[in-house]
Amino acid sequence: MLAQREPLISQKPMSRVDSILRLVDDDIEKAERLAKEKDKLDYQLMLAVQGKAEQAWEVVKELEQEKPECNRAAFNRGWHYLSRGELSKGLALMERGRLVSVWGNESELGGMLAPRWDGKQDLNDKFVLVYMEGGFGDEIINVRFVKQLVAKGAKVIVACQPTLAPLFARVKGVSAVAQSDILKGIWHDYYIPSFSLGHLLGFEYEDLEGSPYIIPNERCVRRFSNFIKKDGFRVGIRWGGNQQFEHEQMRGFPFKGFYDAVNQEGVDLYSLQLSDSSHIDVSKYNITDLEEYLTDWEQTAGAIANLDLVITSCTAVAHLSAAMGKETWVIAPIMSYFTWAVPGSKSDWYDSVKLFRQEDYGNWDKPFAKVKQELGDRKWQM
Repeated sequence: MLAQREPLISQKPMSRVDSILRLVDDDIEKAERLAKEKDKLDYQLMLAVQGKAEQAWEVVKELEQEKPECNRAAFNRGWHYLSRGELSKGLALMERGRLVSVWGNESELGGMLAPRWDGKQDLNDKFVLVYMEGGFGDEIINVRFVKQLVAKGAKVIVACQPTLAPLFARVKGVSAVAQSDILKGIWHDYYIPSFSLGHLLGFEYEDLEGSPYIIPNERCVRRFSNFIKKDGFRVGIRWGGNQQFEHEQMRGFPFKGFYDAVNQEGVDLYSLQLSDSSHIDVSKYNITDLEEYLTDWEQTAGAIANLDLVITSCTAVAHLSAAMGKETWVIAPIMSYFTWAVPGSKSDWYDSVKLFRQEDYGNWDKPFAKVKQELGDRKWQM
């Protein structure tokens, strides 16, 4: 029967969890045993997703010796280096993920008008086109690096998704913004895909600045002051992201347990959730639904500016809130996104983030309990 299934080696390593679990009726222990028998690449993945970090690391090192040419293994190894505090080394290895389409949008970069910057050429008085890759959250993460390019004398043009353009136009150092779908028609001296910035700039964790860099539109801020109370403890919540995202099954969590944790006396809840990312009828709960006003990222930033705290799963809202400097609590899965790879409750990427981590695969009770306790304490500090 197994021979009729898809191969256990994945084209996208982190998306393998679902496909392997489907073979064994979602039995995580059985999935681990199956992966161990069939392929080490999947085996280290199943160990990592359960939080068995040291065991996964040992398998990663074995793969480095046995398959040094395997780009998927190198990409996974990069994540483990990030989790062990080695940012530059980790990002360098993750760059190899471009060759197997698990890092960045390499397929869209053919036929550019100018050379790709490799970190060595002088950028003084050069026009540098930064092509923002990935999803909305990835673009928000990486626009921070514009500052370092400007310090090298570059004039930076940011090519991004249209709905982010107004936000990015206000990022310090951005000379111009353009829509990413006209990427190849923008004149420039060099281009840089955004996922490569941290690596090419030689960043280590101590080089990251966690201070705010996204500035909301004042008109949008004033607009949401009409919908959001001016007093009380105002908390924005989001519990799910893009349902088409291949890792959503790992980062999304059940609404009921989350709601039970945040629905507290003295806390005013405001939903930042979009209905296409959730099937929950918010009107049935003690939550003010802002969805009809969240028509773009400018509006979402305006709403967040009026809140005291945002509590969310690992979505673009988490990165937007944190990049604005808003106090942000992120409920993260065991095998978390690269920005949360280093263990602990803090993140070098954002000063305003606190992480509440899942400890057991498929079970969110512990992070929910911690959120409930800390929110109970936090609301009285206002």
